[in-house]
Amino acid sequence: MGFKSADLDGQGNTVTLCNKRKNVALHYKPKYNEELTKLNRNNITFQEYQLCKDRSREIYISGNSDVLCGEVACFKVEITREQYVIFPVRWNRIGGPVRVDGSVREELNLKSDKYKGSDHRQLLIHNVCKKDEAGYEAVIIGDRNYKIASNEIVLRASGDPPVLNDLNVRANEKELHIDYSFGVSNHSPVLKEIKWSKNNVELDLSNAKYRGGGLYDKCITISSPNTEDEGVYTCIVSNAAGSITKQVKIDLPSAIVTSSTKVICGSDTRLSCCVSGCPYPDKVRWQKSIDGETFISIDGWNGKYHVDSGDQYSSLFLQNAEFDDQQYYRVIVSNVLAECTSNKIFLQVIGDKPNISGGTCTLNGRSVKLKFDVFVYDESPAVTDVYWTKKVAKESKEDFIGTSNTRYKVNTNDRSLTITDVDTNDAGTYRLNATNPVGTTTSEAIVLDDPDVSLEKYDEREDGSLCFTMKIKSVPVPNLVQWKIKENNSEAIQPLDVNDVDFKGTSHSFPNPVLVIKYKTTLEHCSFELEVQNRIGRKTGKINQDTIKKDQETVGIFYANAGSAIPFGKLFVELDKKFPMDKIRYLKDHVQLSCNIEFDKDTAAELENATFAGDVFKILFKKEVFQPSDVMVMQFLLQETECEELGKKCVEYAKKHNAMYYYETPPDKDSKNVGFHVVANRRHFTEDDVAKIRKTVAEMLDCSLDDVKVNGYLHSTSFFLVLSIKNIYIEKLLAINQHEKEKLMKLKIDYFKCDSHTVMLECTAGVKDEETIICPQSKSSTKQPPKIDFPPNIKLNPNKLVSEILFLYFNKFRHTKNQQL
Repeated sequence: MGFKSADLDGQGNTVTLCNKRKNVALHYKPKYNEELTKLNRNNITFQEYQLCKDRSREIYISGNSDVLCGEVACFKVEITREQYVIFPVRWNRIGGPVRVDGSVREELNLKSDKYKGSDHRQLLIHNVCKKDEAGYEAVIIGDRNYKIASNEIVLRASGDPPVLNDLNVRANEKELHIDYSFGVSNHSPVLKEIKWSKNNVELDLSNAKYRGGGLYDKCITISSPNTEDEGVYTCIVSNAAGSITKQVKIDLPSAIVTSSTKVICGSDTRLSCCVSGCPYPDKVRWQKSIDGETFISIDGWNGKYHVDSGDQYSSLFLQNAEFDDQQYYRVIVSNVLAECTSNKIFLQVIGDKPNISGGTCTLNGRSVKLKFDVFVYDESPAVTDVYWTKKVAKESKEDFIGTSNTRYKVNTNDRSLTITDVDTNDAGTYRLNATNPVGTTTSEAIVLDDPDVSLEKYDEREDGSLCFTMKIKSVPVPNLVQWKIKENNSEAIQPLDVNDVDFKGTSHSFPNPVLVIKYKTTLEHCSFELEVQNRIGRKTGKINQDTIKKDQETVGIFYANAGSAIPFGKLFVELDKKFPMDKIRYLKDHVQLSCNIEFDKDTAAELENATFAGDVFKILFKKEVFQPSDVMVMQFLLQETECEELGKKCVEYAKKHNAMYYYETPPDKDSKNVGFHVVANRRHFTEDDVAKIRKTVAEMLDCSLDDVKVNGYLHSTSFFLVLSIKNIYIEKLLAINQHEKEKLMKLKIDYFKCDSHTVMLECTAGVKDEETIICPQSKSSTKQPPKIDFPPNIKLNPNKLVSEILFLYFNKFRHTKNQQL
């Protein structure tokens, strides 16, 4: 009869039940409620159960279960039934990882050094450690493979591993020390050993390079340290309870400057640097350089600079940055191992001088108010001082206007100057000066002076009347403008009645008063005078018979300039005739998108409706981009539309008639062509401008002008000036520093190209406010062409030849000019 449960003996002993059929040992422990759930429930007979129960009291083990780490644990066996004394005893370790067969028991190998001296009656565990903590039992192996297990003793290894504090590195000029300290807690085994390694390789402490490092030392000393001593040092301290490890990395010094590289002139800034190394660097030096190559050390306590260094950082505080501070900066750090140089940064000092615009002079009774608008750009320092100066005619000195003269009052809000009770003594040149840390800007002059009166235009009308238009320049504005008349045989001058029918249309309007004389014969016996008076003084302008000068020469512009107009007309017609019809659409696209021309609504429609190339060329002529003196735009259009032969016609015309065109001459064998991109209008680019660029480049390269030659002009968004430069200077040109780049930027050059190299000239502070040397960029795209009103009998026919239209244009222009003369 089988069953699936069994009673324990109640004595806390293990009972082993053996299934004869399956030869399976079942173990019961004192914690039977827990163990029953682990019981391998095999069918056994009651007799077998009773037999195992009787045997459960036959073997016991005893011994101290709490042993200090490093000592010896001893467990002894006691067998109570004599017939079992002859049987062998096997020692088992209970617990730990589960075996392959699912068991948690491991038979001990008594031949190992760990259990040296053990036998069938006692178990000796030498040098007890935490790994030995487990349960232990003795098992009798009887006949027919019966197994009788003893009680279990759980071994506890008392004591703790050592305590090792963090390693500390310190150094002097010749030695490097790693300090350490350790200890053990109460009731713990004594220290057994200490080991040192570098990069996982054990150190040979017998080497003369090392001193100390033992259990009775406080530091390990490395003699004559150098870069080879860099690495991770490991200290291992152990006792019977275990070991503890600490590491420290001995490092070369390093520094990385992480600061912003831009500061507004006059402002304070701080350059920061991350510093590291073990031992920590004992020397930190800031340096600066103009060219980024030669550096000098900075005195961190000279007032302008202040160096502050701490844990893992160093900073350089720069007060009141100036353009002289625009340099390269770096940090040198060193410790006993080596010296290290940080990355270098370029500190850009930005900002512009104040701007002054909008000079006005306002008259208010007997007072005048002089005013300018003062402002600064973004990222520029604020205005710190504003003052006015006055210069009297025939004196070279400009006097500062202070507060001593009560008639001169400066408004601190709008920076205006008010002069009360203005009279002749106030005549002079007035300027406003505005200062910020970048510098001082002086305004244009406001000149308080007597008015200036001149004849601007004279017309003889169809009805025979005469019209004289005068021009008045007066600062301050006039307080009196009066026409007067004088008979030739009289000394009396009388105010002119502008409402008189003989002078109808006469006005006193400033700045262009008009005198209308109905009858030309009036000038035979009368003269006229325009009196203009302001608070400074008085001037007059006279009109009499001598004023009228007849122009006897009526040669028209067309005939006077026929030498240049006719060849241009022929070029115009030839381009019109030979331009391919299938490329007109591309021509129109390039004109609209690439020529930087502002189109009004009518011109845009005219371009859209253009059928022939000549129609497009006429638009370019009207917009003054295709002229007898300039074929550069036409060159570009013919090149983009792949009409090279027509482009050659433009070049031939330009060479013959001294017109502007694009070209590039191949360089000599010992030279290279370098293209300097000039942001300016080629038409306004004079020989003086070319000379300035050549001279600047020659000075930069320290060569003669003969080594820098003009080899052409090329089309771009503005244009390229092509200079031929000797090969020996090319490398130096490509490596110019920031100061030399700024010289080129002052000449309106924003980059230059040589072969595949392009050198961009980045704008830095100070360039914007320098005197403009090269002519400004063209505004011709917004300039309106001369307006010509053709006579009613002349009808422009789009189908007429271009040359005929040009003839009519020139002829009408001549007629208009003759009328003005």
